Amino acid sequence: MTRVLLCGAFGQENPGDDALLDAFVHALDDHDVVVATDAAGVGRAMRDADAVVVGGGTIFKTLHPSTGRHPLGLLLRVRALQAAATARGIPFALAGVGVGELSRRSAVRVARSIARRGDLLVLRDEESAALLTEAGVQGPHRVGADPAWTLGLPLPGAAARREGVVVALSHLADRDQDHLAGQVVALVEPLVALGAPVRLQPWQGNHGLDHRLADAVQARLPGSAPVDVVPRPRTMADAVSTFAGSSAVVALRYHAIVAAGAAGCPSLALAHEPKLAGLARRLDQASVPVHASTAVLGRAAACLLDAAAPSPAAIAREQRAAHRTLELVRLVVSGGRQELRSVDRLELTGGRPW
Repeated sequence: MTRVLLCGAFGQENPGDDALLDAFVHALDDHDVVVATDAAGVGRAMRDADAVVVGGGTIFKTLHPSTGRHPLGLLLRVRALQAAATARGIPFALAGVGVGELSRRSAVRVARSIARRGDLLVLRDEESAALLTEAGVQGPHRVGADPAWTLGLPLPGAAARREGVVVALSHLADRDQDHLAGQVVALVEPLVALGAPVRLQPWQGNHGLDHRLADAVQARLPGSAPVDVVPRPRTMADAVSTFAGSSAVVALRYHAIVAAGAAGCPSLALAHEPKLAGLARRLDQASVPVHASTAVLGRAAACLLDAAAPSPAAIAREQRAAHRTLELVRLVVSGGRQELRSVDRLELTGGRPW
């Protein structure tokens, strides 16, 4: 039995990251999977690993200051992990990963080094492929989908009653938290004016920073505004259940767009990273940049209540691409690196602009 070291942003009280963990563990259920999230655990597990998988998430990015880590901390850790796998001659795969802000030349150099090595790199959207190309990693690049789509999330029909809008919050959407609170208020106020109850939903429990954002938004609104703060979803199934009873979702979290799609609910992405705009585009949903003007945010929010949910065909495309992504992971960790091209059914992109 192959011992697979699975690394990712797991264990941070985030339902999206936990969904990724579930997806990879299920896909590799015929292997001995060891999950490690901290440097010490990774080092110990690497000694006995037969393969290494970096499981989803935005890997190619500089870190947000709220992490308390060096901006290049994630990139350097992945590169060290890759180097250790290469030294031991074992497979190394990055699957369902994305590209975010690479604001330093040093970040670009490290990202380029990671992307050019290893046995498998599957990106989750075309925007990430374009950003890697801009960083100097020439395509074509494999483009799959987020592995969380393979979990068989419930896809309800028309809910008996859909009411109000859920705002799935992320403190990571802007380095300036005061500005971010103002942008969320600019989205919420038109919805309240149209008579829609609004629920602010923190998504990450770790450190309580999403909850602080919810409090800051609520403090800027009139006391009479029908805006409540609701508990964070513990799992993606929780999120789907909440969204299934809602008219629409404003998503500052990537996996909130996934959950909204699974719930048959329209969404508006406040796109602070390319991944949100990319998934919204793939599902035919609206997105607006996080630094858009108040007027633009207001118009986008006002249109949300009349928007259509993602089509079943769009959801099915994401699910197929996610399953194909994990098929390639299984092949690589089982020693089939040479057979990749013959079984690869993922789309390839040269990294053209989107």
